[in-house]
Amino acid sequence: MDKSTIEKRILEKAEERFSNLKNDVFKKVRENELLGSLKIFIDKDKKEYVRICGTGGYCPGTDLFNTDKLLEEKTNFKEVKEEIIKEYVKEETDILLEKLDALRYFFSNNQ
Repeated sequence: MDKSTIEKRILEKAEERFSNLKNDVFKKVRENELLGSLKIFIDKDKKEYVRICGTGGYCPGTDLFNTDKLLEEKTNFKEVKEEIIKEYVKEETDILLEKLDALRYFFSNNQ
């Protein structure tokens, strides 16, 4: 296995962890009646707003948690996603290095 394959797999694991985190948060938001009723005003005078999320697990197209695109337009989601994935890549790399170190220790002591 070459370096680029390992790096690619680490990135995939980090992105998978982020996706699971995002899905878990979105699920909790959708199930919360309070959050389902709140609105984020874009222009209060024109009464333009984005609903945080519809209740009952349904989020129409104007809801903030409907798509990543809407989140990126109305929040700093893209930057937060990049930072979290960057941290997860570091954590996944550390986990892999610890496992490799344990294997090296095992084989060096069992010769």
